[in-house]
Amino acid sequence: MISIGYSWIDDYKTLSSKDTELKELYKEYSKKTIYNPESTDNVFSTQLETDDSHDRLLDICVSAFTPGSYCCDNLGYCFITSEPLKELGVKNFDALILKQSTKYAIFVECKSSISSGEVTDGYKQIQEIISKKPYLEQQIGNEINTIDFVFCVRATKVQQLAKQIEMVEKSKKIDSDKDPVFLLWQVEMFTEQTLQLVSKINISTRKKEYHLQHKDNELTKVLGKGMQIPELEYIPRLYPSSNPYTQGRTVISKLFNENDINVRLRKHNIDDKKQEEIKKTITEKRVYDFFQSKNNITHYDSVNVGKNLADHFIGESLNFGILKQVTSDSYLIDLEGKKLDTILNNYKKKYKENFLENQTKKKAYDEYLKMHPKLPGL
Repeated sequence: MISIGYSWIDDYKTLSSKDTELKELYKEYSKKTIYNPESTDNVFSTQLETDDSHDRLLDICVSAFTPGSYCCDNLGYCFITSEPLKELGVKNFDALILKQSTKYAIFVECKSSISSGEVTDGYKQIQEIISKKPYLEQQIGNEINTIDFVFCVRATKVQQLAKQIEMVEKSKKIDSDKDPVFLLWQVEMFTEQTLQLVSKINISTRKKEYHLQHKDNELTKVLGKGMQIPELEYIPRLYPSSNPYTQGRTVISKLFNENDINVRLRKHNIDDKKQEEIKKTITEKRVYDFFQSKNNITHYDSVNVGKNLADHFIGESLNFGILKQVTSDSYLIDLEGKKLDTILNNYKKKYKENFLENQTKKKAYDEYLKMHPKLPGL
């Protein structure tokens, strides 16, 4: 989900206080179902479902290449980082897997749905990786001599994606003998998720059958059979581009639980009101420590990427009334409830209401600026 910026809000407040036209635009957009907080068919729920589905695909891919997996322990292909080049603000892949001994890199892009421009964007991402390879090698501390690029989708989306790949490769005159091309991984969602290389599919632009296979025959063999990821080995993660609501829910849960444990370990008595206050108080440092830890959000530039995520969480939560500042470096989780489940239910309700209101205001504001592009001072 795109992070909500606040640079336009002051302008919106100033204009709406004296311009009835902007107020009417806001009312008009508010009435539409997609922005109705009471409707299940709205941009918040739809985007959250899409983002969660994407992250689950990525989780399965990552879990197949973490320590303890066959691909990592036996073949040497291990997950290194999520979203390489994210810190540069360019198109980037979801994950980088690397076999350090042979300097063999696999860049993976997960797609929970297939829109018309997915493959075109994918080839732009390939060019970003190629052009910034020296920078990337410096960041990961390892050379890259061999590269594979992969699209990972649910099994039901493979045929649709293959057709789009074929169309784009024809239009761009891509030569699979010499140009980098995409391989395909599919995920079957059953009791045990299965990650599998798709090599038996017709893409007419591929001149040879092995152009749908990894350059490592052993890896092709293993992934061709399919890698089962049991629920016990499936590890849900947060990523730099995970939905901000999901990130916020996770950090609130973690810090509240830590506070709860600390309260229980105290030997002297604390009244219920004070206990609740302690459990709901979080410091700025703990928020930044959470987002900048590679154990929570895996990225090689965790300091800078994590800082941006922490900045967004605090700014958005204050704006939405989810956090209330109590000192210069501490905040109160300003949500009703003594138990975590209740707090999280109220978090979703308040986040959703504020998110939709901000989206509605932004849409009205953008429309207003189109109608009045030469407003002084804007």
